[in-house]
Amino acid sequence: GGPIGFKLEAIAQLYEECPVNLIAAWAITANIKRHAPQIPDTLLKYQYAAFQTAFTVLP
Repeated sequence: GGPIGFKLEAIAQLYEECPVNLIAAWAITANIKRHAPQIPDTLLKYQYAAFQTAFTVLP
């Protein structure tokens, strides 16, 4: 949540050609529990939340 992150989030939300979907934390948690993905060995600790979110939204 630094200033750069807020600016990037604002761009993503205001740019009309970039669809934005909000996902509840409970939906991500439920999806991870239901499917139990293999976590890459190279995944760094700070990347884990992004990995969970991407795993939830990708088909």
